[in-house]
Amino acid sequence: MIYTAPTNPRPVSYSDSATLKGRVFTVESLIVQTGANKTFTLPTPTRELAGKATWFVHNGTGTLTLSGAFPTGSSHVMDTKSTLMVVCLPTAASTYKWHAIGSGGVATGLTEGITDIVGGMFTTTPTMTGVSATFQDSTNDIDLAVLYASSGITNTAADTTAAVGSADTAARGDHQHGIGTHTHADATHGGTIAATAISDATATPTASKIPIADGSGKLAAGWGGAASTLATLDGSSKVVEDPANATATPTASKIPIADGSGKLAAGWGGAASTLATLDGSSKVVEDPANATATPGNAKIPISDGSAHLDGWISAATAATPGLVEHQNWGDYVPSWVFGTADPTTNVVKVGRYMQVGNMVTFYCSFEADDGNDGTLTSVTLPVAPTDTNTQIPLRSLQKVNTTWTDPLCYIDATTSLNIQAHTATVCTDAAACAYYISGSYEVSAT
Repeated sequence: MIYTAPTNPRPVSYSDSATLKGRVFTVESLIVQTGANKTFTLPTPTRELAGKATWFVHNGTGTLTLSGAFPTGSSHVMDTKSTLMVVCLPTAASTYKWHAIGSGGVATGLTEGITDIVGGMFTTTPTMTGVSATFQDSTNDIDLAVLYASSGITNTAADTTAAVGSADTAARGDHQHGIGTHTHADATHGGTIAATAISDATATPTASKIPIADGSGKLAAGWGGAASTLATLDGSSKVVEDPANATATPTASKIPIADGSGKLAAGWGGAASTLATLDGSSKVVEDPANATATPGNAKIPISDGSAHLDGWISAATAATPGLVEHQNWGDYVPSWVFGTADPTTNVVKVGRYMQVGNMVTFYCSFEADDGNDGTLTSVTLPVAPTDTNTQIPLRSLQKVNTTWTDPLCYIDATTSLNIQAHTATVCTDAAACAYYISGSYEVSAT
């Protein structure tokens, strides 16, 4: 029986493993695999499937395994970019097997043959100067070595004598550097540099030199002052010798330090008894002379027994617009009212406000993952506005899914006394929505 290349079958492509049906092999077929490391499971070879050639092309990566009854086993492995013809043929009476015709990978023995040829190029009749080559047939390796004795090449890395290289060659045992002559343990390891090589550091005061401590751990007097007046540290790292310029007695151009009672003497700027000290709880137990709760010219105001500065602020001053009570930002929970239905899923509400005198500044927001076809109608405020019989415009934004609009929110300071949405857009069902509103408005003074 003679098999020829396929006439022009229509290719059937797969990107994953598959179990092939018998009908694939009843006509001439072309099976293409584009996946990586996949398996085709072939049907049981029978007389009905005999004689028709089916071509397999592995156009993916990795390997393609044909799993079925082959004369040599239960599978046949194809390498990437390879082609096989598979046909069902009898191997005995009423016994059929799948036969793979062609090459599914690199030809057996090709690697060994190539390495033997290359190895022979190095070991048969080569011309090599100063090197040797040994072909290891068992591992397909070629070992190369430099023959220093016959090549005339000097191995300076292994020579540490003074006869090799110039005076600054690293291979020399006595090579020199700018910071002094020293030896090396070998060609790549340095030795110890004597401390005398650093000639600019000295304990003796000398021009253009680096000062270092003398034998007593101090700088000599010539470096800037008598050594006995410099501060030193004891075993607990505490100063045990005060600098000459630090004194408890008020003196011009001196550093003030506390006297025996832990206070600065009166001559440093005021009576020592009027300076503040701290008790064991780190609280001030003696007020400074200039700090007082009683209003006075050129005095520092402190709170009175009620923790207020009432005495420092006259009634006339407190009533002026320039001095009002300041309240920190606080939270409030706005009530959001929607027509038809409320937005749902992961609802987050935020409300913050601050009142200064009779003015309230606020902002609030509403966010949800499902608009639920709701339409905003109104929002409550943190403090009821003054009924001024007008409408107060606010800054407002609305987002439906990814679209931003302005719902034209305002404060109804006539009847409802809350926030109204003039042109709010319907929030889309199953889409995110959000509102952001801020502004200021008048309230009754507290």
